[in-house]
Amino acid sequence: MADFKINFQAFQNKGLTAFKAPAPKAVPEEDESSPAEDEHARTVQVFKSWDTQKKMRVMSEANLDDALDWHMEGGCAYHVISYGDVDSLTYLRHIVKQQRLDYVMLTTWCMAKSDAEEMRSWVERGMVKRFDFYVGEIFKSGYRGCLDVLDAICGKTGGRVARIRNHSKLMAFFGERFSGAIESSANVDTNPRIEQTCVTINRDIAVFYKDFFDQMIDYDGRYKDWKPMELDIKSTRKAVKHDKSRKAVDGTS
Repeated sequence: MADFKINFQAFQNKGLTAFKAPAPKAVPEEDESSPAEDEHARTVQVFKSWDTQKKMRVMSEANLDDALDWHMEGGCAYHVISYGDVDSLTYLRHIVKQQRLDYVMLTTWCMAKSDAEEMRSWVERGMVKRFDFYVGEIFKSGYRGCLDVLDAICGKTGGRVARIRNHSKLMAFFGERFSGAIESSANVDTNPRIEQTCVTINRDIAVFYKDFFDQMIDYDGRYKDWKPMELDIKSTRKAVKHDKSRKAVDGTS
């Protein structure tokens, strides 16, 4: 290998002058008649992205709001069939946006954890006072995280999560303005398949489903002190005069 030598003679008496930084340029005084900064440099730009489940939920809500009456009429049944563009919880969300609910009884075979989290937010914001959940046997092993959220909801409201031999998909709701039931082929999750749902604004059918599931004995027996929700008949039947605008109840966005 050839010898490699550095000629230090070339650097003698030069010190750091060979690497001296150039002198700073003079900065002209600011002209007050012109903007201090470029206008485009101060522009804030934002790009918002959604995961697939969030995007489908938002689209589902918009599609249903366009299709259903904003103020649902007592005694009417709304029959809906969709090609996966309306998920199951969207129907209950449509109700919650219009009124506060005293009680919701919900049955499903399975459930997405994100939907359970949304229902917990409704309870925390005072939109729903109490839930009772009736779920399928699969919940014990396959939906542990979701079950924990449902337990947290019921711990705050006095409800229960009953794991039974269930494959029904029902929601019975009792509100300040109207009560009724949501009967669907869809579980409480986002499912891109054809599903049919019927929303009936009738208190009697809500009581019919509630009374049936109040009698269920769950496999696990975890809610030994649970008692069925006692309904205030007067509050669920009273007629509330309201405007016809599409104004949502505060806190549901």
